[in-house]
Amino acid sequence: MDEITLFTGKSEDMPKKYLEQFFALRQQEYEEKTGMLPPSIEYFRNSWKLGTFTWEEVRRTFMVNKDDQLIGIGYVSWHTKYDHLDKAWFGIHITPSERRKGNGSKMLHSLIKQLTSQILVITTDASLGTAGEYFLRNLKRDSNYEEQIVVANLEEHKIDEIEVEAIKQKQHASEKGYRIEFFENDGAGNLVEYGKYVRMVEQLWNDMPREELTYEDDVLTEEKLRGIYSHNIKRGLHYYGYLVIHDKTDEPVGYTTVAINKYQPWVAWQDDTGVIHEHRGNGLGLALKYQSLLKLLIDTKAKFWRTGNAASNVHMARINKKLGHKLFLTDLVFELDVSELRKPEN
Repeated sequence: MDEITLFTGKSEDMPKKYLEQFFALRQQEYEEKTGMLPPSIEYFRNSWKLGTFTWEEVRRTFMVNKDDQLIGIGYVSWHTKYDHLDKAWFGIHITPSERRKGNGSKMLHSLIKQLTSQILVITTDASLGTAGEYFLRNLKRDSNYEEQIVVANLEEHKIDEIEVEAIKQKQHASEKGYRIEFFENDGAGNLVEYGKYVRMVEQLWNDMPREELTYEDDVLTEEKLRGIYSHNIKRGLHYYGYLVIHDKTDEPVGYTTVAINKYQPWVAWQDDTGVIHEHRGNGLGLALKYQSLLKLLIDTKAKFWRTGNAASNVHMARINKKLGHKLFLTDLVFELDVSELRKPEN
C-alpha cells in the first residue's frame, strides 16, 4: 500500500472494514469540535445506517496510511432541491499526529472533485484557536460569520426559584395577549395548523443574522420540516418545545425547541428560539427560555444546556447570559470559492 490511500465516494462505496475506525474517529472529532463529552459510539453507528436527508447528497473520504489505519475522514454535502443549490458544506478531521503534513489539503481536493458543476461556494467552520482555524485561514484570511457558543451548568440552578420565574414570565405573556403551550418532537401541529407553524419557522430562520454569509433564504415546506424532525428523532433526539400563540389572531408568533440525544443525555442542545418581528418587545423570548429551563430541570437528566448566537445578536446574548450561559467557545464559519480551490496551486 502507498504511504497514503484515499477512498472517496458515496457512503455505500466506503470499504466496510474501516467502519469501526470511522465511528471512533467521528467520536473523537465530535469531542474536539464541540468540547463536550461525546455521545456513545452507538450514536455514530446508528447515524451511518440512517444516512442523510432525502434532499441531500453526501460524498465521503477515508484516508488510510501504510499500516492500513484510518487517519482521516471527511465529507461534502449539498442540497438537490428546495434551496442553496449553488452551495455545499464540508468537514475534515485528521488524527492529531498526522496534521501539518498536507493531508487536510489532499482530502479537501478529493472532496472538491465530487462536486457537481452548479456548486460555486463551499462552507465549513472551526473553533477559534484550533487546528481547524489554522487550516482554514491558510485558504482564506477572514471568516464570514462568528457564533458565540455558550453553555449553562444546569446544576447551578434551583428548581423552586426557576419555577417561580417561569410562572411569572408565562403570566406576563398572558397579560400581553399571548399564551405559551408545550409540545414534543413534531407535535406543534396539535396546537395550531401545521402549515402556519412551518411558515413561522421559515420566517424566523430567514430573519436570523447572517453577517457576511451569502446564504439565500431557506425554503421550508411541511414535507421538509417533518423530514428533519423524523430523521433526527430516528438518530436519537427528543425535542421539547414551547409555542407562543397570539390570542387575538390565534397565530403562532414564536417558539423555542431544545433537543436531548438519548446517546448523550447529559447535554441539552438548544435548537431554535425566535419571535417574529411584529411581536418582539413583549418579553416573549425570555419567557420561552424560562419554560425550557424549567422543563430541563424537572424532566431530563441534562447537566449542561448548550446554545449559540451570532456575535452581532446582542438581544439573544443578553437572554442567554441572564439564564446562566457563559462563553464556551467561538465558532468561525468560512465560505470558500470553489473555483479558487480547484486551481492547482491550492
